Amino acid sequence: MKKLAIVGAGGHSKVVAEIAQLNGWTSLDFFDDRWPTLTQFSDYTVVGNIQSLYKSIVDYDGVIIAIGNNEIRAKLYLTLVAQDANFISLIHPRAIISTRTKIGNGTVIMANVVINPDVVIGNNCIINSSSVIEHDCFINDHVHICPNTALAGEVKVDKKAWIGIGSTVIQQINIGENVFVGAGSTVIHDIPNELKVVGTPAREITNN
Repeated sequence: MKKLAIVGAGGHSKVVAEIAQLNGWTSLDFFDDRWPTLTQFSDYTVVGNIQSLYKSIVDYDGVIIAIGNNEIRAKLYLTLVAQDANFISLIHPRAIISTRTKIGNGTVIMANVVINPDVVIGNNCIINSSSVIEHDCFINDHVHICPNTALAGEVKVDKKAWIGIGSTVIQQINIGENVFVGAGSTVIHDIPNELKVVGTPAREITNN
């Protein structure tokens, strides 16, 4: 029996759990810091909090983090790596992935994703449903590519960037670390670190 620890118990976790089951994982245990208040969601059981996972990490054949927030996911990933967690990657059977794609540990790729040759995807990323990543793209660690996003060839996305649902990025664009691209945006210029952009073409916005 393959035993998988899934960190997080929410809507995103249900998707990750289903992909795990489609990949042959037969025993799923969920860990969430709302435990013991939260013990059940959907038809899944939450067995403990994150601290309890640290103590039982050797009992699991694999670990995956099912949390959409990049900052939280990144911190948990680094902490669990230090605990010698065996991070696995999960790919939905209906994703189309080039054999010349490199995928890091802890990354989840959802249904109907298309990834073309010579793409590199880092650790602990989310490549969400029906996204398209064209040839020679580089996706750094802890990135979240939201559903129906399209990256043209040779795009580079740095750590912890968030590319919002339905966004389009033209070829050879560099997107910096911790960048937030709002839903439905069209990115036609490089975006420096830490910026929030939205629109067509995408422009910087402020919290005000």
